[in-house]
Amino acid sequence: MSNIKFYELTQDVTNPRPDRRSKDWINWPVIKSGTRFIFRENAYKGEHPYYTISLPGSYGRLNEHDELSKLMLANANEAAPESWQELAIAHDCDYGAGYILKAMLKLGRIDGDDFAAVADMPEED
Repeated sequence: MSNIKFYELTQDVTNPRPDRRSKDWINWPVIKSGTRFIFRENAYKGEHPYYTISLPGSYGRLNEHDELSKLMLANANEAAPESWQELAIAHDCDYGAGYILKAMLKLGRIDGDDFAAVADMPEED
């Protein structure tokens, strides 16, 4: 996990180059406070590393030198992975939620009580 860091915005960031024609997060006019993103080193052995910023489960990446990247990093705090997507990324697990759930059941990490607890949870956004 040393080449991946998770961040959360502490305040809204105004995009210096918004594009309302696109729904990709990198074109949003404002990136809202609380948005979580990944700062990742991308390089093969022997290559000079470069860094990208992405949102878990979203398309679109920025490089570290982009104006929006700099604004986001300046207005964010490092955070621990929280969602299943972030945990999967942090541990280099390329499987989807369904397979992860099936594997955890097979490993005995979850059981019927866990499913009942999920069923009893109120629905949230």
